[in-house]
Amino acid sequence: MTQLRRVELAPAWLLHSYPYRETSLIVEMLTRDYGRVGMVARGARARRRRGDPLQPFTPLRVSFRQRGELATLAAAEASGPGRRFTGKTFLAATYLNELILRLLAREDPSPAVYRLYGEALAALGDEPATVVRRFEGRLIGALGFALPLTHDLGGTPLESDRCYRYDPDHGPMPAFDKQGYQGSMLAAIAAERFEDPAVLAAAGQIFREVISWHLGGRRLKTLDVARSYFQRTD
Repeated sequence: MTQLRRVELAPAWLLHSYPYRETSLIVEMLTRDYGRVGMVARGARARRRRGDPLQPFTPLRVSFRQRGELATLAAAEASGPGRRFTGKTFLAATYLNELILRLLAREDPSPAVYRLYGEALAALGDEPATVVRRFEGRLIGALGFALPLTHDLGGTPLESDRCYRYDPDHGPMPAFDKQGYQGSMLAAIAAERFEDPAVLAAAGQIFREVISWHLGGRRLKTLDVARSYFQRTD
């Protein structure tokens, strides 16, 4: 990018930030119209001590200038009340952020991902597992990573009482050793019917395998933090 781009008051969410030089931050923003944008927020570390609105899980409007890989954040203001999460809901919300950071390339506009993220934050409650599973499935669908759950790649409908293994590169395949998922369970996942704990657990396993496949097997830090948290609280 060589031509200067000026953007005013773009709807955005802060996904991640880390220190840059003495008083600044590098921030990763999920914007509605421009996708994920990395920005330099000059002086932001000092402003945070004075109630700066640049906080995660707070809907923002941001103005920025961009000519190269990183934009310069010119202004940020809250466009609504922020969400305050603790415990497992905080871990869930942070996991959503990491998924977007890892799976959505910079400068790839995706209004659908922006919308799904806002909906997921609004729905997070005391039992966030269902919200997370729904977000994972919808996210990989919006990014074009999803494989069929109701038929195989040849278009043949799955049999409800037959057992299938799920290959993240090929989708459902018959499991002749009876180790896998019944067709009825895969159909329930496709329909987001997560009331059954077994369906919820199977969805988590399948979605994690698909996500891991597209990340080249790289681990998600928030999953390791979550495991440690639940080991301490069990």
